[in-house]
Amino acid sequence: MSKDIALSLSEEHQRIQEMRTVLLDARDRYLAKGEERRWNLASRLLREFASHVDRHFSFEEEEGFLVHITQRRPLLSKRVASLRADHEALRNALLDLVALVDTKSEEELRRQLIGARLNAILSRLQAHEREENALMQEAFQQEFGTDD
Repeated sequence: MSKDIALSLSEEHQRIQEMRTVLLDARDRYLAKGEERRWNLASRLLREFASHVDRHFSFEEEEGFLVHITQRRPLLSKRVASLRADHEALRNALLDLVALVDTKSEEELRRQLIGARLNAILSRLQAHEREENALMQEAFQQEFGTDD
């Protein structure tokens, strides 16, 4: 795996973190105020976030580090398979949340459900990124060395 790919992945994880922060702020404003115009912004941000995460996962799976880890350290292939499965589950959870945003259900219940599901997805995404980082360190620490 090249340092360019590693740098690109690091930048992508940072961008996802920035998008997460903006999305959470929009969500909080919507949940606090309940104003539909505020949700329009949060809804747009959610769609952009879901699309960005999908592209990011595709990069990791096709061009990024997952293929390289399996080639370099075959014993880690089960963990790579777990990350790939997690990608699919997170993609589906985000698509389900986008669909929920489009439903016309009781407003307060809808807001609460959207907030709870978004929190669960974002927590899972953070745990996923931690596992990716740990796996990448384990697989490539000899190649890139350490900062010590």
